[in-house]
Amino acid sequence: TLLVLGECSSFKDKIIDFISPLLLIPLIQGTLNAANVTDGLPVGSREASLADAFTFSRAIIPLFDNSSITNAETIAENLKFDVLTKPVPDGAGTVFEAVKKAIKDMKTPSFEPHCKNIGTYKINGGSVENVCDGLPLSSVVT
Repeated sequence: TLLVLGECSSFKDKIIDFISPLLLIPLIQGTLNAANVTDGLPVGSREASLADAFTFSRAIIPLFDNSSITNAETIAENLKFDVLTKPVPDGAGTVFEAVKKAIKDMKTPSFEPHCKNIGTYKINGGSVENVCDGLPLSSVVT
């Protein structure tokens, strides 16, 4: 409707405010899934999932870098692509917690992902992690 009315700048604002955060969801889900899949792999593993972990994490780290340097570093260190070190040395739970904290610390509200759409995940078939737990309601878009 905004395009039909010739209100292109309003349409652009809607895209930035609504669609851009939705684009982050599969990147965050991919990062969390890759952390879970690669957790526990041995040193020297050549599993393709290590590349997935590296790629997905590097797509979201810049979003967190300015607002949450420590959490960005935790994600980077745990999901680096290095066959000479143990994958996810601090465990998938640490990566989940770093992502949760990084989302909470984001200073650009228009880029806060729609948290409830990220969903929940069982870490290594055990505890259920919900990235939205403990976040202020403003971060949990309904």
